[in-house]
Amino acid sequence: MQERFGPLNWPPIFTLYNGKTQALKTRFLLFLLALSTTFVLAQPKIPRGQLIQDLEILKRNLEAYHTGLYTYCSKETLDAWFETTQSQLPDSLTAYEFFRVVGPLNSLIANGHTYLHINPATREPHLNIPSFGIYKYQDSYLIKSTQQDEYQHLIGHKLVTLNGEPIGEVFQSLMKYRTRDGNNTTMPAEELQHYFALTYSLVYGSTETIQVTYQDDQGRSQTINIPSIPAEGNVAPSAAELLYDEGGVHFEIKDSVGILTVQTFNQAALEKVGYLAQLQSIFSEIAAAEIQHLIVDVRNNGGGNTPMVEALLSYLCDQPFVFYKGVYQAHRQWDTSIIPAVAEYPKISLGWAYLKKDPNGLYRITITDGIKKVHPQPNVFRGHLYVFGNGNSLSAAGEFGSFIKHHREATFIGEELGGNQVQNTSGQDLIMLLPHSQLAVKIPFVLWKMNVDTENDGHGVQPDYWVRNTIQQELSDEDAVMKFALKHIADLREGR
Repeated sequence: MQERFGPLNWPPIFTLYNGKTQALKTRFLLFLLALSTTFVLAQPKIPRGQLIQDLEILKRNLEAYHTGLYTYCSKETLDAWFETTQSQLPDSLTAYEFFRVVGPLNSLIANGHTYLHINPATREPHLNIPSFGIYKYQDSYLIKSTQQDEYQHLIGHKLVTLNGEPIGEVFQSLMKYRTRDGNNTTMPAEELQHYFALTYSLVYGSTETIQVTYQDDQGRSQTINIPSIPAEGNVAPSAAELLYDEGGVHFEIKDSVGILTVQTFNQAALEKVGYLAQLQSIFSEIAAAEIQHLIVDVRNNGGGNTPMVEALLSYLCDQPFVFYKGVYQAHRQWDTSIIPAVAEYPKISLGWAYLKKDPNGLYRITITDGIKKVHPQPNVFRGHLYVFGNGNSLSAAGEFGSFIKHHREATFIGEELGGNQVQNTSGQDLIMLLPHSQLAVKIPFVLWKMNVDTENDGHGVQPDYWVRNTIQQELSDEDAVMKFALKHIADLREGR
């Protein structure tokens, strides 16, 4: 059972993705708020010795429980990072300053379900953020939106610098604070674009104004100072976050092409819309209409639960399949001596009896989703399949793309999927606050290995055709991916 996005509406750089259940995540939010009330009003300095203790607790818990800890970062590299970080700590830091030091650990570990964040209840009061949003197209960064009417004329223009620093350097600096799966950068880039204003202020600091240099219509550089706005009330959830809980399934036939949009694999959301019955009806309609070209769109699908993925695959794969090669974890019991008191233990309903020691040194999980054979549906689709994906196709959506890629013919259009195509560590997590800094930490401990025969290069499924909206298409609400796909299919039919 896997999830990616959850219902906690945390400020995004601290957003707690991928948990076990909605109830647990809600309890954890209340748990954090109760623990950290005294931190809201002020940011006291934390002595160096206590910061070192927090680093040690963090390191020991990662080593004990994170089953995929060294997938993309060697033990030697991680040890060196902790040693260097500790040696460079000043005499004291606020929790906020401490996060700026240790936040890049998110991108170093590079597991898309591991998070180290500021506790949302400790965020600086009266935080100001830039009043504009950005859009990245290839190597250009453009102003996509503004929340101030007097700066609407800047929309669509290319950014050059922010407070004198080249925008590309700013963006890459902020990317260090965002998690990702391995070498994949589409996932953190998508999330950073949506939450750029907030992330910028969290890392670079809150100011009354921000100096912006942009290119005007004649390509000349212009510099202006734009007032900042309060973060409170001006940060909306991303499309993928909203769709995780509210998404469903939509189907239409256009120019004899079936278009199936699956917005989430979250079982709770899909059960509300009768997902299984919908799939049966949709694929019956596809068969009756003798559709030979089917698009499955999982853009902005933030993941969810394995059975929901298997259900869809049973209509797309004409041979019986098993989704995972194996599911593992590194520990068999909790070591309470290294877990701080401010921790939320996962509730293991089956106990530890279902864990069997494997020759690889890990504990194989023998009762879980994705390890039983799934048989194809009677009206399985055998025609031409096209999959749309982007950097927000995460976790279970990335797994869906991977299984399709390696088990049947399909054409991928869009961008690299955000989820890794070979494995991820997710599903159940140890959630805790570091005792002195109160930084929130989420350590996933279940390793899911996909039933695919390919090396893990640290990437999601790559598109056969890279397509992304230009800024003009984005602003006019066009869909370049759909436009390309329908033309591509028409060309195939015409033999072009």
